[in-house]
Amino acid sequence: NRPKDTKIMYLWDVKKYIGIIVTALAALLCCSSCNPYRKLEVRDIALKEVNLFANPATIAVDMTVYNPSRELEITEIQGSVKNGEEKLVHFVTDTLVIPKRCESHLQARVQVFLADGVGVFQLLRVLQAQDLSTLSADASATVKDCLGIRRRKEIVNFKLSELEK
Repeated sequence: NRPKDTKIMYLWDVKKYIGIIVTALAALLCCSSCNPYRKLEVRDIALKEVNLFANPATIAVDMTVYNPSRELEITEIQGSVKNGEEKLVHFVTDTLVIPKRCESHLQARVQVFLADGVGVFQLLRVLQAQDLSTLSADASATVKDCLGIRRRKEIVNFKLSELEK
């Protein structure tokens, strides 16, 4: 009877240590992969092309992005632009892949849709005023790193007047 008990105890100890090692590795992976998106720097952004006559309207945006960490894939990018509390337009963007440890030049194609109850003339009136102090944006995206870990990020009430600085 005694040898069987020691084998059972030995197997239980091995399983316990394997469980501890797996838990420690999982914690290490989670801790090391949570921060890459915070280190991104958008160094330059410019409108390349605006096509208001397409259905939906499209905007081509050129960006210079510095990524000091590992490769990131940003998907499910969507949001809206608001004037006060009233939503003016909704936007959706293609997936962006940001290479690791470099400054890269990226192009994004943004599709723009008018919000419910907003007319073209109302939108043109807001744009013609060129007053960004009343405009804000809500946006969300999913960031996936090279380890396959995904994080959903949201920006709420980002003041567009901050872009002028």
